Amino acid sequence: MWTEKRKSGRSVTPAEATRMINKESAVLLDIRTKKEWDTGYIANSRHIPFAELDKRITELDSLKDKSIIIVCNLGQTAGSAGKKLKANGFTEVTRLAGGITEWKAQHLPIVKK
Repeated sequence: MWTEKRKSGRSVTPAEATRMINKESAVLLDIRTKKEWDTGYIANSRHIPFAELDKRITELDSLKDKSIIIVCNLGQTAGSAGKKLKANGFTEVTRLAGGITEWKAQHLPIVKK
């Protein structure tokens, strides 16, 4: 189990993610469905639903040298997305622990349309 988690990238708390965004120019990749995305998302996130990741992963090729933080709803699907990114040459992949649910629970800002 530990090996599987390692393959998908480590988890970071919302506070760690904020630090990575501000200090390391980390990129947020939100993999939730369009319906979930429309309820609110973290500013400057890129949106590629998990179901479309395989066919759209090349859209991220220019980010292979950046830290990527994967955001899902609860922090579970992000692991599978992390494995896909790592298999495609992305090296700095992390998951937002607790997903957008934890982000919102900590009253951190989200963008609503």
